[in-house]
Amino acid sequence: MQFGSEKKTFIFDPAKITAVAMAPTFSVEKLPGRGNFRQTRGPNAPHVWGVMSGPIAINDSPEHFLEALKLTNKFITLHNVAGEVRLRATSISLIHAPVLKSDVDLGIKASVYNGALGVSSTSGTPTPWSATETPDEVRKLVDEKRAQQD
Repeated sequence: MQFGSEKKTFIFDPAKITAVAMAPTFSVEKLPGRGNFRQTRGPNAPHVWGVMSGPIAINDSPEHFLEALKLTNKFITLHNVAGEVRLRATSISLIHAPVLKSDVDLGIKASVYNGALGVSSTSGTPTPWSATETPDEVRKLVDEKRAQQD
C-alpha cells in the first residue's frame, strides 16, 4: 500500500486502521537557524488513522482504500462539516452530544471518540470526531456494524 505523495512502501496491519477521512495536508519548511521550521497548511486529502501515532496521507479515495483492504464492512460512515469520516465500529468508545455551542451552530449533533481522535486543535489537544448525525443515530450505526461482525 502506498501512503503520501512520495513513493514509499509501508507494511502495516490493516486491523489497526481506526479511521479514514479527509484532513488538511501540512508541509514543513526548514528555516535558517537551529530548530526553526515553518508549517504550511495545504489542501484536504484522504488520511488514515491508527497505523502510526498520527494520520498518514494516502493516494486513494477513502472508499477505494477500504474496499482494497476488504474493510468496508467494518466501518461506519458519518458526516461532518469537512465531508465524510469512516470509523471502525469496534474502535468507538464514547458517543455524546456536542459540548460547545459553536459545534451546535455548525450543525454538529454528536461527538464520537475512537482509538484515533480527529485532527488536533492548535493547542495540540486531540479532539473527538464531529458528526451531523445524532448520538442515537451513531449508536444505531455502530450497533448494526458490530452485530454483522459477531
